Amino acid sequence: MKIRTITQLNIRNSPDRNNPRTGIRIPNVELEVEQVEGEKVKDTVNGKVIESSVWYKDATGDYYWGGGVEIFQAEKSANEIISTAQIFSDFWFNELGILQIWNEFSERGENAKALILDSGINTDLTQINSAIQDPTKNFVQGSVTIKDSHKEYHGTHCSSIIAARSNNQYIGASPETKIYIGKITEAEDGSLENSNTMKDALKEFSKDVYQFDIISISQELISEDIELKELIGQHLKKSRIVIASIGNDPESENRPFKRYPGSFEECISVGSCTNDRTLSLFSMNPDNTNIFCYGEKILSYKDTSEPKPLSGTSQSTAIVTGICCLIVSWLKKNSFSYDYQSIRNLLKIYSSNLIDNSNLRIIQPIAIFKKLQKFKNYEDKNLQHCIDADHLAGS
Repeated sequence: MKIRTITQLNIRNSPDRNNPRTGIRIPNVELEVEQVEGEKVKDTVNGKVIESSVWYKDATGDYYWGGGVEIFQAEKSANEIISTAQIFSDFWFNELGILQIWNEFSERGENAKALILDSGINTDLTQINSAIQDPTKNFVQGSVTIKDSHKEYHGTHCSSIIAARSNNQYIGASPETKIYIGKITEAEDGSLENSNTMKDALKEFSKDVYQFDIISISQELISEDIELKELIGQHLKKSRIVIASIGNDPESENRPFKRYPGSFEECISVGSCTNDRTLSLFSMNPDNTNIFCYGEKILSYKDTSEPKPLSGTSQSTAIVTGICCLIVSWLKKNSFSYDYQSIRNLLKIYSSNLIDNSNLRIIQPIAIFKKLQKFKNYEDKNLQHCIDADHLAGS
């Protein structure tokens, strides 16, 4: 039999809602399935309360709760099909108020450009391909393609969180931002043997022919490299902002080890928190992290246009980068001057604390944009001066 999803629907590995989801299906997806019995679930779907113990199992062994689907009827008109579709957005997107920024503050990142240094990009995805700014660059010796070689499509996943665009899926925080792609690893696990490809990328993209505002780096090195630090400093002199993940602790003990370039003072370092706003156990060196953001089971594009989850400080970094693209675009549109230090201060001052540690701060983009809107009334259009004046006013 064939079914069609009528709402965003979690994919389970058994007919039981208590099992962790393994992915999601967006509305209006057709599936060949067999009907099975499972946990009785009561939930609200499209404004209607539905209780059902019917589940459906597809050919790959994935399960779907029956309350979120309808039996496929081939004779349905196109208009009827479209009417059942809903726009998909992930938890973080809603919790951080990204749509509110788009609508209330008329900001979608159109005045910002970002450079993403990662494992390449899946150019077959129209949702992210339309955001790519030519030329793309590959810095891996012997590699001949910009396509994402990571087994989990790490570069594509992060890039899409920043700037993907779709009419029925809200994946990218800054969907009108253009992105440069620098491929710096071709390892299946995304690891870097050394800093050479990252340094080569920073050297190439320091040329005046490339005009962009933000560098996003969701890759980490164990050893400090002074030349790498100096190259990042050269980009700061061009009023660029470098946002870097603080690193993932494989022991899940929040160990205080430093990873680079996230531990450089020149970077805005990003760590991960859970959906409950507690510190993610894998987030490295939390006491020396500038800002935190959601980073667990974040849904974005990989090999197909169906959003799939990945966890890590990389995903947190991508979200913060997308938000910073919105901020920078707004600042440029309103003729404000800024630098990486004032942007970092903006993120940290107008943030809130994690539940389990008042010294660790989670980004709050709505609070930031409300302050920016207030700053429009200031005569001085220097971002740091506005932050200082607001602080002195005690507001």
